[in-house]
Amino acid sequence: MRMRWVVAVLALSAVHATFATDGWRLGKESTPHWQPMPNWLANPSTKAKVEATDEGIRFSVPEAGKGMKWLINARWVNTNRFRYLVVRYKATGLDTNRRDYFVWVNDSSRRSQEEQTLIWLNELKSDGQWHYAVADLKALEIRPYLSQLAIQVRASQSNCEVFVKELAFCDRLPEGVALPEKPLPPYRERPLPIRNLAQLRPQPTWLPNPADNVEVRLTEGGLLLRVHGQERGMKWALEFDPPLQVNDTPYLLIEYRAIGVSPFRDYFVYTAPRKPVLPQPNYHAAWLDELIADGNWHRLIVKVPEPAQKELATMAIQIQSESEVAEVVIRSIKFVNRPPDPDKRLEEVLPEAPKRKGKFVPLDISDRCNIALSQLGLDLPVKDWKFQQRNVIAAGIPFIVSTKELNALAPETEQGIGSIAVPLDKWEGEAHTKPKSTMKASEAYLLLAASFPQWEEPSYGGGSSIRIRHPHRFVVEVVYQDGSSELYFPLRVSSRRPEIVRGIDVYVVPLRKPAKEIRLHDRMRLGDFALCGLTLNLGEPQIDANGTRDEGRGTRGLWDVPSLPVARQAKLAPPKQVSVQQRNGMLVLENANLRLVVQLQPPMLAELWLLPTKRNILPKPMPLFSVQSWDGKVQATSADYQVQNGWDTGQGTRDMFVLHLNAPNPSLPDVRIVLRMDEATTFEMRVVLHNKSQQTQRWRFRLPDRWGFRIGENDFYAYPLRTAIISDREISLRYRYSGWLHLQFLDLSAPELGIGLGLLTKDLTGFDRHVELRRKGKVTHFSISWHCDPVNPSESVELPPVELFVHSGDWRGAFERYKAWVRTWYQPLAPRKEWFRKVFAFRQDYIAAGLFDFATKTYRFAERVQFAREAFGACDYLHIFDWGATLHRGRTGDYDPWNERLTNSDEFKAAVTNLQGAGVPVGLYIEGYLVDERSRVGRANGRNWALRRPDGSIAYWPDSTEFFMCPGAKGWQDYLVGVYQRVREETGALGFYIDQFGFCDRTCFAHAHDHPPDWHVLPGEGQLTRKVRQALPPECVVYTENFPPDIHTVLQDGSFDYAINYFQTTAYRWMPVPVRLGRFAFPDFKVLQIIVCDLPVGTNEEAIRQVFFNGDGFWIQGEPDPWWQPEALSVLRKCIAILREHADAFASDRCEPLVPTLVGGVFANKFEGESKTVWTLYNANWRSVSGEVLAVPHEKGARYFDAWNGKEIKPRIVGKTAYLRLTVEPHGVGCVVQVR
Repeated sequence: MRMRWVVAVLALSAVHATFATDGWRLGKESTPHWQPMPNWLANPSTKAKVEATDEGIRFSVPEAGKGMKWLINARWVNTNRFRYLVVRYKATGLDTNRRDYFVWVNDSSRRSQEEQTLIWLNELKSDGQWHYAVADLKALEIRPYLSQLAIQVRASQSNCEVFVKELAFCDRLPEGVALPEKPLPPYRERPLPIRNLAQLRPQPTWLPNPADNVEVRLTEGGLLLRVHGQERGMKWALEFDPPLQVNDTPYLLIEYRAIGVSPFRDYFVYTAPRKPVLPQPNYHAAWLDELIADGNWHRLIVKVPEPAQKELATMAIQIQSESEVAEVVIRSIKFVNRPPDPDKRLEEVLPEAPKRKGKFVPLDISDRCNIALSQLGLDLPVKDWKFQQRNVIAAGIPFIVSTKELNALAPETEQGIGSIAVPLDKWEGEAHTKPKSTMKASEAYLLLAASFPQWEEPSYGGGSSIRIRHPHRFVVEVVYQDGSSELYFPLRVSSRRPEIVRGIDVYVVPLRKPAKEIRLHDRMRLGDFALCGLTLNLGEPQIDANGTRDEGRGTRGLWDVPSLPVARQAKLAPPKQVSVQQRNGMLVLENANLRLVVQLQPPMLAELWLLPTKRNILPKPMPLFSVQSWDGKVQATSADYQVQNGWDTGQGTRDMFVLHLNAPNPSLPDVRIVLRMDEATTFEMRVVLHNKSQQTQRWRFRLPDRWGFRIGENDFYAYPLRTAIISDREISLRYRYSGWLHLQFLDLSAPELGIGLGLLTKDLTGFDRHVELRRKGKVTHFSISWHCDPVNPSESVELPPVELFVHSGDWRGAFERYKAWVRTWYQPLAPRKEWFRKVFAFRQDYIAAGLFDFATKTYRFAERVQFAREAFGACDYLHIFDWGATLHRGRTGDYDPWNERLTNSDEFKAAVTNLQGAGVPVGLYIEGYLVDERSRVGRANGRNWALRRPDGSIAYWPDSTEFFMCPGAKGWQDYLVGVYQRVREETGALGFYIDQFGFCDRTCFAHAHDHPPDWHVLPGEGQLTRKVRQALPPECVVYTENFPPDIHTVLQDGSFDYAINYFQTTAYRWMPVPVRLGRFAFPDFKVLQIIVCDLPVGTNEEAIRQVFFNGDGFWIQGEPDPWWQPEALSVLRKCIAILREHADAFASDRCEPLVPTLVGGVFANKFEGESKTVWTLYNANWRSVSGEVLAVPHEKGARYFDAWNGKEIKPRIVGKTAYLRLTVEPHGVGCVVQVR
């Protein structure tokens, strides 16, 4: 569609053009791009042709009974707006009795061929006359992300031909053309009595953040569901016995009103049969982010998931709170056979709110309107798309609208840029006298229509497209009288949140000083935005946003994200001798900065003092630990244990004490705890669990056991997930030590006091555990659940040491302590390769996509690398995905395609050698888990080495002949190591990939492997990776699919990673900036970010910028269009160019995350090379920043460059500090280079 448009308001000129009505049109100029696909048919024609003629594109099949399918690369189309496929054709000799497709598309949904068929052969006429064939893409639920389009011709007679004069995706049908009549069935509904719904029961164990205080009760307005507590939630369930059958009424119509509900990407309504077997999202009927939480009544209609239509046994409802109280009132729930007929006027769908007090001046833009709202594909229950009155109130704001057919202003020109002008004398307001000047306005309110595709792009998380929160898709530019300008992502008035929702709503931007014009930039390729009205506020701002703006400090308000606070640096006491005392039944262990108090009877953690603050940070005594049997039937805490023979100081030392605790039940272990202090900041806990019973036992042991800490008034915690969570918000996090949570520290700091408490686990074995952090109110809880392997009678197991330590400053103190511990053991098995560290454009390509010419049996590696260079700006590495696929034994397991699908290994090796000789390393894909059951190894050893589910069955990839091997099975380890050795010899490749390794998130329940059942695979992945690395020459690189747990980083050279994808879909709720701490803890470990796997990146510029901000490389899949839309491709090329130009800095060991900046909400990372230092910047604010953003140490003779914009910076030098001025757009990045 269009790339960008501008609506200028308060300007003095106007531009007009014709509004586009086609989303994509194929003419005869496309003829050379249609590719025959003979392998797609059982009886292909050998003489079929496609050619351009005066009558259009001619598709011909001369032989009767034969056929041909032709394929063309497609482009994305907003199928919500351009909902009609129109084909004008003329056919003779065509088989129209066949139920097969005439036009088919691949819409990236992975649905069946039938579901993606647009027009069927048996719908056509073969009479030599011109006809129209049309399809309603919206009714067919065709996604907008078209990658391919195919046409099929089947000949019933000789010399069959089909002429296609027109093939277009349109927003309206040609005059006189109509869709086939399909009369709607009579509307039927089946209400679910509210009194039945009132039987919903809370299910706190179904979610990680259950609220303690929830309500379900009937009110006059309906059923009230309420959750108390910010960032808390609840799920309620209702069972139907017998189950409901809703096949004939498969839609769910809900009348509701909501306030304070978080737009969480999880279900609002869940519907499932008795035994759900599919992944949970398959049963989500309605999503939380579909709710409009503005306190007004709304109607939501969704389809009951197909698996639940025949047997609806369970309905669940969820609420997640973004404020202290969240509630939903449900007035009615009905099962209906189809969406109700539209019954509202346009004014009735505008957001409601009490009329606001303000000096509002509605501007009249009606004479500039160029589109009817009916053209936009807005999914609203409107029967008449014309406004009935000129003056309307929406969200409490008055607007002037057009009552004509054309009632909105949208972009017009092919370039996507349009503008309007509003003369200053065209205003209407509430004042009796005309204001002196509309230039004194404090705010601008927009009545904006937004039309999005029903389905979000895969790279943004997929699912329903309800709202956008990305300034690279839409932004408002305010141009001031003094010539300056600022960019703002608009705030939705009803939610006071930066977001644009589908439909018609009211948005606001601040006017910080006298404004000249407002420009609206539409950058959303598949979205449509149309302005219906514009109102200025000449009084005090209604939205608390304007604030004050100090030079270099930013504008306060709702467009600024909360920054991470700058911490003071508390002065810690110098080391002193450790003191161990017993007083009043308490053991007291104290060093220079910590005091630990343990109660003996019953054993409890009584106090923990940070001595520099003179504060006990433990709000109440807590159990030292808790423990339970593996089946959960027997549980106890330290308070249930008895101290055996008091305590001792352990071999006569005076820096620790030892507790011997007897278990209350023979199924539980005796516990020996050693608490040791150094002289300065740290106490260490070591625990030994002893099995005194006569049976083998297995336990889950929790230490610390939900210890709650409060240091100051505004503590910030740090939890090092894929992208770190550093926040003070209420939260509940529980992750396994794995590729999700791969660093071994936690932190809690009080920035205003300049002091913090860190936790460090010192585990080099991969001991299975879950690490929990929970913030509730002002208290932050730390907890670790250790999962023990079976312990034989009279034997013991020792847990890894756990340290708690005090540090000055913020989370950085704990991070530095963690890195210092890493240095004590970090020694990679093979030397790091400088060339691999400087790979920033990592290209995954395919034999089937052109690396091998099957017709000539030649390898085309160099040609495909050149294609990648031209498309993406560079190709630093070629990773071949499907080289090992065979014709009859699958793609995984054997890895010997020679003289079958490919030529012999010598020719393949020669192609690899030639490319590597030209400076492009080659890497090969090998699976770490999956094996095809048809492969030789699968048939011979699959049952012996396979990963087993809890019921003992073999774990298969869904709908596949491939099953999982267990990485802990010694036979599989030895076999796969042999594969890597053989393939290295056969191919000479420099890179070797272990697919699916690094996540370490699976469990094997096999009884016949070299591990116990219910076993975490992390140690097995480590063992196998170690063996692969040791078996390959040191000049080769080994990499996995995900950044591994920290102890595995020494076993491999790098990995792919999904950190940015995780931030964009999940972590953004708690953290304003994506920072990957593993990047800075292990800077020599190469990481290539996967923004989205096996699906198009599309338009996701923001994700590309976030990869760049962390200084990572890019994993690049697919071809520029449609996988990479032009706007995203442009950003990608720029990022790669900067990373490669300054590779010495980005590949340096000297790097630092989140260094200080001068503007709140702007974050910076630092990368230091030999002769230059590079800072990457990320503006997390919802507005642009301009001014002095960064202050850096200055060296005489140093020069500074704005690498992002390609210009030199003239800094302001004060002493030994350089102050650098930059402009960074909202959610944009910058890059500063200091050259010494």
